[in-house]
Amino acid sequence: DGGHEPWSFKEVEIGEEYARPDLSRVITMALHTGQRGSDIVRMVPNDIEEKYDPIFNAKHRGINVTQQKTGRRLWVPFTVEFERILSTWERKPGPFILKPDGGVFTRPQLSAHWNFERDTKEPLKPLKERELVIHGLRATAVVRARKSGLSTLQISNWFGMSEPMVARYSRLADQGEMAMAAVHFID
Repeated sequence: DGGHEPWSFKEVEIGEEYARPDLSRVITMALHTGQRGSDIVRMVPNDIEEKYDPIFNAKHRGINVTQQKTGRRLWVPFTVEFERILSTWERKPGPFILKPDGGVFTRPQLSAHWNFERDTKEPLKPLKERELVIHGLRATAVVRARKSGLSTLQISNWFGMSEPMVARYSRLADQGEMAMAAVHFID
């Protein structure tokens, strides 16, 4: 019972389009990395590492993360879509996500900025009505991966969370949408 609600894909689009640029980036990074806000605010371009994939005989980029909550060190691979998005972001020294004044976010500041933006910007009203928080995007990332046909173990390894946590985040997915995803995967 309880827990942070995943965002729908439409809500992600609304957030990315209408939130100010730094918070839009947070939404994008959370969706594509499945990481907590406390880890997203610490990600820097120097954390990106290329690894060799022996199955496809190719190099693949991802980001090294030491999760603040668990201390777990992991490498989160990038999708082609996220690589495309990252290539459009201006490179600046420091973290990917900076406050409008150029300062570095703390996790509590990120939540405060998001809550204020969500609660005061008219186009974000649907997100305010559902009281969506940044941490809910971690669940959204899991649901998105499940809808794509990934197993609990694959998602666990990709986002660096336990299989029971993947199951916990998946439980809030819309059953009808998950059923359609299963049919698309089979077809």
